[in-house]
Amino acid sequence: MNDWEDMFASAARQRVRRDGVALETLRALCETNTPCSLMAAHMALSSAGHLRSATSAGVVVHLLHPPRSPLQGALVALSFPLAGKSAGFTGPVLWVAEQDGGSLDVTLQVPEALQLKMRRASVRVPVPSGTMGAAILHGESLQPVIAIDLSLQGILVEFRESEVPDIEEGHRRMVALKLEGKSVLLEAEVRRRDGPRYGMAFITRDDRPRKLIEILTTLQYRWSERAVP
Repeated sequence: MNDWEDMFASAARQRVRRDGVALETLRALCETNTPCSLMAAHMALSSAGHLRSATSAGVVVHLLHPPRSPLQGALVALSFPLAGKSAGFTGPVLWVAEQDGGSLDVTLQVPEALQLKMRRASVRVPVPSGTMGAAILHGESLQPVIAIDLSLQGILVEFRESEVPDIEEGHRRMVALKLEGKSVLLEAEVRRRDGPRYGMAFITRDDRPRKLIEILTTLQYRWSERAVP
């Protein structure tokens, strides 16, 4: 089941109605740059970003590494953590504005209600360009890749155009991550692919590696700093 199907497979989920509550909830989440994931029906992989602002005119989502496919006018599903669970809504894209460095600000229509899921949220944090080193173990050498976003469950990476391998879904590779002196080597399985981008799920036998938690915590802290005026 993909992100789109998982978001709206059941009509029995709880709802936060819009009599001011949904919009105010989104405004509060924007104040802390809450991470989110955006998915359109035509996308093979979701895009991680942050909630930037919420007004009666629309909800603005900042995508640091936007998808290559166009979003203007698309119907999308947005998910984000709320009180330790996963929440979200669907709505049309009203405007798309290009920002510095190739990022996008995507404005969505304010929802009538928020959908609440019972499972815990898997927070995906966008990786600012040039901050975290990432590589795929290929034979005895490491092939550098660009880390797009990271969570405790997996990672989205992008290969250079001239170095894109053909790795089938279900195949596994070792992934090396390094950030501010912290490094970790993890086994990961390819779950989805979109051109040079691969969505990979970490394979762990016990608890999540401490170094992975430290790296993710550092990335989250960096984003929280941006939310401070």
